[in-house]
Amino acid sequence: MDPGLFERPGSRYFQSVAFHSLRSMIVTIDGPAASGKGTVARGIADRLGFAYLDTGAMYRAVALAVRRRGLFADATGAVTASGLAGAVSQVAIAAGRDDTIPMLTGIRVEIEGEKITLVATDRFRLAVRELQWKPEQDDMSATALIPSKILSDTAKALTSGDWVTLALSSGDAGEGLIGFESGEGASSGGKGARRMTSRLLSGEFVKYRSLFPAEYNITATVETAPFLEAAKRVSLVADRTSPIKLSFIQGEVTLEAGAGDEAQASEALDAVLDGEDIT
Repeated sequence: MDPGLFERPGSRYFQSVAFHSLRSMIVTIDGPAASGKGTVARGIADRLGFAYLDTGAMYRAVALAVRRRGLFADATGAVTASGLAGAVSQVAIAAGRDDTIPMLTGIRVEIEGEKITLVATDRFRLAVRELQWKPEQDDMSATALIPSKILSDTAKALTSGDWVTLALSSGDAGEGLIGFESGEGASSGGKGARRMTSRLLSGEFVKYRSLFPAEYNITATVETAPFLEAAKRVSLVADRTSPIKLSFIQGEVTLEAGAGDEAQASEALDAVLDGEDIT
């Protein structure tokens, strides 16, 4: 055999090897809803001669099968679409990205009566957000650990309606399912409804409540918007992992970033402090 066959791109042998190498590849395309990923994926599959698997349709089929077989309990309750989207966006930023610790890549949902608590942490940051909802049962109590990315995408996708209905199946963590439904006709299963289904994550979530003291000796109150804007400005001189120093005195909070020979920034805002000065 001519050794040059392995080196000449125009040879039939090279083309055959390249073709079979391509056929052994698996290409995945991900993106937000209605971004055109399905159209692009079909085009690439046709061009390269790949088999095309529509995972979106597959997941919808699984969700339909689950619904038809009665594996879901009845609706657990409903929450405003805007409230859910806002709360999830505030909490998801603290969720972990390390897949070797899957329980930290999720958002914990705690349901107690008319209150839902969303919690996420990556061991360095912790975000907790509470919001009101309408449970089907006044004494409703349940927990669920949902993949952060799935819950974030779901909350964004289900803003077409005023309300989002939650259905939480029975089962241990990692074995149960949670469903979301929103849009026109959602309550009656109409064609205008949009539905999302996700399996719950397994593993025990961090006992975060033990990290907070039962009582506080010092409290400070600042306006949200000015505080966020000031934090963005001073953080321009700091590395991504560098802290921003907060110094509270009576009537004022000072934000500082940068140190040593590096660029430094400082900004002061009005604040209401109840207790001693603290940094």
